[in-house]
Amino acid sequence: MLLSIFKNALRGSRSREAVAEGVLAEQLRRARALHAMGDVAGARAVCEGILSQDKAHAGAHCLLGLLFGQEGDLDRAMTHLTEAARLAPDLEEAHLGLGNVHRLRAAPEAAAASYRRVLALNADSPAAHYSLGLVLRHLGQFDA
Repeated sequence: MLLSIFKNALRGSRSREAVAEGVLAEQLRRARALHAMGDVAGARAVCEGILSQDKAHAGAHCLLGLLFGQEGDLDRAMTHLTEAARLAPDLEEAHLGLGNVHRLRAAPEAAAASYRRVLALNADSPAAHYSLGLVLRHLGQFDA
């Protein structure tokens, strides 16, 4: 009987977690839609709301990092993209964003490492191939 109570409580806890994850996923979709419509401030506010509920939400960190990068706030972009990559090491978008921030900060070796990470995850990424080519050319390691 006692075991049954604990199992039911655990099942209920898991279903609440699943609902919460679904709500946060829907909020992230909304943030991406706002960004696509050009509402950067609205997208940022939604991402910050997600992170107020779940500080370890890699997708929200990633999108927030990309938004800060778009606005030219490279320090905050780096902070959020680094956290996204730490939380979700296979998140291509975070590594691509990190590469772009490194490139804008004139750190081509770090940028190349980030782009190579993307290519290790997805060898067909056109953005990573293009960006890596630009960085290697800048470093004199690629002849056009």
